[in-house]
Amino acid sequence: MKGTFSRYDPKTGKGTITPNPEPAAQSVSFGAAAGGVLSAKDYTFSIPLAEAKHVKINVGGMVEFDKLTTAGGEATNLRY
Repeated sequence: MKGTFSRYDPKTGKGTITPNPEPAAQSVSFGAAAGGVLSAKDYTFSIPLAEAKHVKINVGGMVEFDKLTTAGGEATNLRY
């Protein structure tokens, strides 16, 4: 999945990502879209502060992430 950082706090290393539909995902059925696959929900993420100091993170910038956890809706394995 790809998304856009909509908010990021460099002091805490936390923020939100808004997922962007991928070209392959645009052909997903309406039922899957209604299930949240293409929703504009913000997903939370957390970056360890030690790592955040070495990574340039811009609000509004693109980020890739793996599937979200179903329990908390957190983005994992971020690639910026």
